[in-house]
Amino acid sequence: MPKGAIRVAIVDDDAWVRAGRGAAIDANEAVELVFSGDHGEAVQRETWDDVDVLLVDAHDPDAPFDHYAGVEVVERVRRRRPPDQLRIVVLTGHGANDLLRIRMAEAGADQLYAHRQVRTVEDLLAVTLGTAPAEPTDGNDARARAGLPASARINEAVAWASTHLDAESVNPGTPQKNLRVSRRRIITARHRIADSTGLSSPPTASSDRPIPTWREVAALLHRARGAERD
Repeated sequence: MPKGAIRVAIVDDDAWVRAGRGAAIDANEAVELVFSGDHGEAVQRETWDDVDVLLVDAHDPDAPFDHYAGVEVVERVRRRRPPDQLRIVVLTGHGANDLLRIRMAEAGADQLYAHRQVRTVEDLLAVTLGTAPAEPTDGNDARARAGLPASARINEAVAWASTHLDAESVNPGTPQKNLRVSRRRIITARHRIADSTGLSSPPTASSDRPIPTWREVAALLHRARGAERD
């Protein structure tokens, strides 16, 4: 490895994308590719001490509940390496989803670029080397655009839902009478998700309706887990 080269890891569910980006990066003497794998392989990786920059894709359509599998990767990596030791860059086709931006900010990602911003090898290298225009995750701005308070904890809401609900239940298109969860579970979910996300705050709910409807809860979770494509 050339002295001073930036050590890079690529995480993406698509093997062809990983191969293409890896080849583009590894061809530059300023960069060394030290890891390339899917989200599951990244979660199982025991150490990230050999990585300076992580390029992570947000979405895996084959994930069982939370299709934003990149969030878990970011959370696990960030627990091992602080921002001054490792820079985490999200590359995604879901850049217009403010709930994803909130989730990645909560997880500890440093920057988020939409695919349209990284079209060429030069763009990819600039993002990797940190010479591209900065695109922070903008969690607070995303919360404001989504009508959620600064205290909103979207990852907490999705984690709770993944344990206590199922994908069909949180699809807003599923009639409530067809849900495979009990009425008690629905009421509990409305309260828990409202508490985690602040969804009950005006203008979503009024004083005579202190918690959101089930459809509002399902719609938020559906989008927050990446089931709705932009």
